[in-house]
Amino acid sequence: MESRGKQPLANQAYDYLKAQMLNGELPAGALVDIDAVLAAIGSSRFPVMEALKRLEIEKFVEITPQVGCRVSTPSLSDVTDFLGLFAVIEGYFARLAAQRALPEEIDELQSINDRMRKAFNRASSASGRDEAYRLGNRKFHLMLHTIARATNLNELAFSLWDRGEFLISAGVGTVRFGERVEAALDEHDEIIEALTQRDGATAGRLAEAHLLAFVAEIEAHASKTARATQADRS
Repeated sequence: MESRGKQPLANQAYDYLKAQMLNGELPAGALVDIDAVLAAIGSSRFPVMEALKRLEIEKFVEITPQVGCRVSTPSLSDVTDFLGLFAVIEGYFARLAAQRALPEEIDELQSINDRMRKAFNRASSASGRDEAYRLGNRKFHLMLHTIARATNLNELAFSLWDRGEFLISAGVGTVRFGERVEAALDEHDEIIEALTQRDGATAGRLAEAHLLAFVAEIEAHASKTARATQADRS
């Protein structure tokens, strides 16, 4: 059995496993249950192993012969180093978008941010608010990449965004975005204003600072968690 529908089974297995890791169903250090994956996608073993080899190359999993496959456990520095680099990349996309985006595309970026704000405010739980922000934020930044019209870089940016989400989930755990979301949404508005003014230098600086502020939030979260853990052991 090689495929189901139009998408090859190896790709289906890859997407399924990556989604499980991004949403936390397969947390850092978890052993991947190959039989469960086979049952979920209706596949033979070979396509799943192909998917796992691809995920190993991308540093999502670690395969140990005769032992099995586990989800990678990145360190805090793995997370912050990567996001620091990604902040520079986002700044570059913002500078390009200021030069290349159509007015109606900038309007759509504003609409995405407005919808994100409404979805966040409507959510009734902390986890619901976090999810509303995470999904909306992804749409916002992927739209920013699109309107930058750097077609040859879009696939790279998409894979980097997935990598960033995985590192946050696996390396840091649950981060409560609530306290920073209003500031983040306001930062989006400032980026959009710079795009509207065709001010690439300002747009780039704001986009980079926006991501670096999130890095600082992650570091603060990790420090707080470490202190709480130490207190529990005392």
